[in-house]
Amino acid sequence: MAVLELHSRAGSLVSLTTCLLMFISYSSFTVLVPFFGDAAEAKANATEIEVGIMFSILFVASLISSPFFTSYSKRAGRRRVMLIGGCLGAVGTMSFALASILDGKLFLVWCGVTRAIQGVGLGAAGTAGYSIIGSVFRGEDIVRSLVYLQVAVGLGGMIGPVVGGVLYEYIGFVYPFIIIGSVFVLLLPLIVYAVPEDTEPVMSVRRFAKKREDATFLRLIAIPEVLFGSLSAVLGVLAGGFLDPTLPRHLERLHFSYSLIGVVFMVYMIAYAAASFLQVYFRLIHFVHLSFLIIFGLFIIACGFLLYAPSPIFRIRSQVWFVFVGQIFLGIGNSLIFVCQMPYLLSYSSHYNNASDEVAAILNITFALGDAVGPLVGSGLESAIGFPWATTVFAGFIMVFALTYICVLLVRKYVYNVRPHVPTEESPLLNNRSTYNTPHFLADSKNI
Repeated sequence: MAVLELHSRAGSLVSLTTCLLMFISYSSFTVLVPFFGDAAEAKANATEIEVGIMFSILFVASLISSPFFTSYSKRAGRRRVMLIGGCLGAVGTMSFALASILDGKLFLVWCGVTRAIQGVGLGAAGTAGYSIIGSVFRGEDIVRSLVYLQVAVGLGGMIGPVVGGVLYEYIGFVYPFIIIGSVFVLLLPLIVYAVPEDTEPVMSVRRFAKKREDATFLRLIAIPEVLFGSLSAVLGVLAGGFLDPTLPRHLERLHFSYSLIGVVFMVYMIAYAAASFLQVYFRLIHFVHLSFLIIFGLFIIACGFLLYAPSPIFRIRSQVWFVFVGQIFLGIGNSLIFVCQMPYLLSYSSHYNNASDEVAAILNITFALGDAVGPLVGSGLESAIGFPWATTVFAGFIMVFALTYICVLLVRKYVYNVRPHVPTEESPLLNNRSTYNTPHFLADSKNI
């Protein structure tokens, strides 16, 4: 793909299209949150475990399908994979509406199948979206595009339940899925128009095949820095999923109304968006190690989890404002982790051909894994030891992981002398000084 600048018309269209697709994707996944539990209980006498499985199926399907679409995009092109993601999202979402005419176990089976289709669509759309951003943009434009994309994902996840609840209450079960599925269909022509065809990655492979090996998922994940960076993203996503089933129950014990519970979750998104835009505005990644930002984000999340209940270790009374501070810490911590994920992973994998494709797959897999496991970990720990100790144990695990991460980086740097790859003129996926004059932040060797 040709290198574009984000502020150009073509670059803005690519970024806007990717953001819209992910926004609609996450809206379609969460539109059923307010009413699916009651509907499943009424139609199939479903248990809480069966309802939880219906939610997890989507992310498991995305987790499994992402590596396949990474490989397929190299042959068929990223735009085609993005179109496949949009088509599957439309089919899965609109097909879910047919569950309204089914009863019993057939209702649950149909819901599971359609959620799996949506998950495969997410695997295609997410893999293509992150890969396109890594291929089309350079330098700071990558970071800005990722910020916009993550905010779009968060807004989709936040607005979906609101839209679903309103539509379900006034016009029934079927129409939320038909309406959002139709928006998927309307996006397909925009994808064809805005997203360029793949040309440069194929030429890059041919040109540098004798000099560099092709990137693969296993080759990249075997790099300790890439592994720990990816696991940091998993923990960040998992932290949000941990709270989805557990925090509302804790807030109900504090006599929070349903509307105030919604405000608590909105605080996280506001904090995340504000912290992300501030990172870009102050160009934080130019002055601070990327690995330091990720590790600092982990410690902030851990501190937030110690405040939610709060932790019995502190022996202090629970206060309402603790919950809001915890959500703010979670938003800031995840912002520090996610905004620099792609630049950080590329800095350790750019010596391979087409590294952006595999990095995109890693990002999509980490988010899907965190989303799938988070609610299970949260519910399991809460049922076993209660919410205060569950958040304390999780915070302790994050801190231990962060300290291990620090040790790995120090050993790799001072014992094995491993440092981030410095892009050169022969690294077209990361650097193209003829078309982008701003010095690439990854070229600074301090960004470990």
